Order: sequence, then C-alpha cells, then structure tokens
Amino acid sequence: TQATEKFEEAKTVVQAKLDDERVAAVIEQAKPYIALVKENAEPAKDVLLDLATTAQAEVNEIGYLGYAKESAEVIRDQSLDAFEVCKTKGAVQGVKEISTQVMSNVVNKLEDAKKKKRS
Repeated sequence: TQATEKFEEAKTVVQAKLDDERVAAVIEQAKPYIALVKENAEPAKDVLLDLATTAQAEVNEIGYLGYAKESAEVIRDQSLDAFEVCKTKGAVQGVKEISTQVMSNVVNKLEDAKKKKRS
C-alpha cells in the first residue's frame, strides 16, 4: 500500500540520519587518536628502521644463526623475568607492571626519535 511505502521511505530517511549522526560521533571521538597516530607515524617508522638496521648489522656480524640464537636467548630471559613478575605479584598485577614497562619503552623510543628529527 502507499502508506506502507511512505512509512518505509521515512524510516529509511530517519535511519540514514541516525547512521550519519553515529558516524559523525565516532569520527569526532576518533580525532584525538587519529592526531596521535599522525604525530607518531614518522617517529615509529624511524624506530622500526633503527631496529631493522641494528638487526641487519648484527646478522652481518654474527650471521643469521648467531643472531637467531642471541634473539632466542633474549626472548627466553625476558620471558622468564615476566613469568617471575607474574608469579610474585600475581597474574593481573604482573601483567599490569609488564605492560606499563613496555608502553614506557615504546613512548621513550618514540620521544627519542622525535628529538632526533628536531635536531
């Protein structure tokens, strides 16, 4: 019927308007995060490039197998340290502490990269 068609058209228009408002709200909420990503994109690229350069230099010096062995030892040692933290402080508190350290290291590396860019 014509009334049902008009109702469906109105419903579609209202839904589109609601969707537009929701999208606009999500975009507005995302703006600080988008700015943060833009601000840190180049420093992150520099940090990753530095890591790759360091890894390549070590591979050139001690070979792929030597580098793999050293990397495995570092990972093992860090895993044991993390396990010990979780064992002594409990899983939740241990993970919080470890993640705080990781985030702090990431932030420091990004800040260092930004400082290098400025100078």
